[in-house]
Amino acid sequence: MEFLRKGVDWLGAFLLAAGIGLFLLGLTLGSTGVSWSSGKVLGTLCRGAAGFLALAIHQIFINKHSILDHDLWTRNFCVASFRCFVEGFVYYAILLFFQQETATLWESQPYLINVRMLAFFVTSGVVAPCVGWYTRRTKDLKYPLIRGWLLILIGFIILTTATESSNYTSIRGLFIAGFSFSVLLALLFAVAQLATLRHLLGLTTGQLIAARRASQTVGAAVLAAVYNAKVEVVLPEEVTTAALNASLPSSSVPAFLTALTGGNTTALSSIPGATSAVIEVASAAAKHAYVESFHYGWYTALPFAIIALLSVFLLDGKKIKAQMTWLVERPVAPTVHRGHLDAEHGAGSRRVSVLSTERRTSL
Repeated sequence: MEFLRKGVDWLGAFLLAAGIGLFLLGLTLGSTGVSWSSGKVLGTLCRGAAGFLALAIHQIFINKHSILDHDLWTRNFCVASFRCFVEGFVYYAILLFFQQETATLWESQPYLINVRMLAFFVTSGVVAPCVGWYTRRTKDLKYPLIRGWLLILIGFIILTTATESSNYTSIRGLFIAGFSFSVLLALLFAVAQLATLRHLLGLTTGQLIAARRASQTVGAAVLAAVYNAKVEVVLPEEVTTAALNASLPSSSVPAFLTALTGGNTTALSSIPGATSAVIEVASAAAKHAYVESFHYGWYTALPFAIIALLSVFLLDGKKIKAQMTWLVERPVAPTVHRGHLDAEHGAGSRRVSVLSTERRTSL
C-alpha cells in the first residue's frame, strides 16, 4: 500500500491514459467512416492532444522521474524508441493491409491468404537464429539494423509494383521484408535496454511495447484514411469510364456502379444494358482502381521506413558494443561474482556473470 501511495505517479498515469486513449479513439473513428471534420472526431483528437500536452508539462516540470523518467532519454534510447514506433506501423502494414489487398485482388479463401503470409513469417523464423549468432559473435547491433530497415524498404518498393495480373510480385516483396522483421523486433529492444540504467529496465520495456501498440493503431488509421480517400475517387471514375466506353447507357451507371462495387451479381444482370462484356470490362477497371489505391497505402509507409533507416546511423555503435557483455544487470538469483566463476570454471569462462551492485552508466 505504501508503494501504491508514494511510488506510483497517479496523475501522470491518468494523463497518459486520457491522452493516448482519446487520441487513438479519434484516429479509429476517423478511419472507420466518420468524417474527419466532424465534431466527434476533431473533439476527441483535440482532447487527446490536450492530454499529451498536460502530460508533457507534468513530466518536464513537476515529476521528472516517473512514467517518462528523464534518465531514460539518452541518444540511443530515443532512436530505439522512435524506430520501435515505426516498426509497429510497418508490421501493421504487412500483417493486415497486405491481407486486405490480397483478399480484394487475388485470393478469396482465407487459408490461401494465410499461406501467402508464410512467406513473411517462415522467413523471419529462419533468419532469427542467424541474427542471434551474428550479434553474439560480433557484438554488433547497429549494422544488422541498417540492413534490416534497408530490406524493409526494398520489400515495400516491390509491393508498390504489384498489379492485378502479377500478384506473385507481392509475395516476393513479403519474402524480402520477412528477412528484416526478426532483426528489427529483437535488436530494437536490445538497443533500448542496453541504453538504460538497470533500475529502469522494466519501465523501458513497457514504454517500447506501448509505443509499438500505439503505432499500430496510428498505422491502421493512416493507411485506412489514405486508401479510402483514394478509392472513393478512383473507383467511380474508372468504372464509369470503362462501362460507358463499353456501351452501357448513362442512365444505368449509378445502379451499375452500386451493384458492381457491392458484389451483387443478381442486381448486375438485371440492369438495362449491362451485358457480360460490359461487366467484364468494368470489373477489370475496378480491380485496377483497387490496385492503384493500395499502392498509395504502400507509398505512405515508404517515408516512415526511410526515416527509420536514416535514424539508425545516429546510434552510437561503440557504446552498444561495450555493453554487450555476459553481465546480468537485474538478477533474480543471489549475486555471483566473476571471480567465483573463474575459480570454478577457469578464467575466460563464457558462463554468465551476475553482478547486481555495480551501477551502469546509460548510453
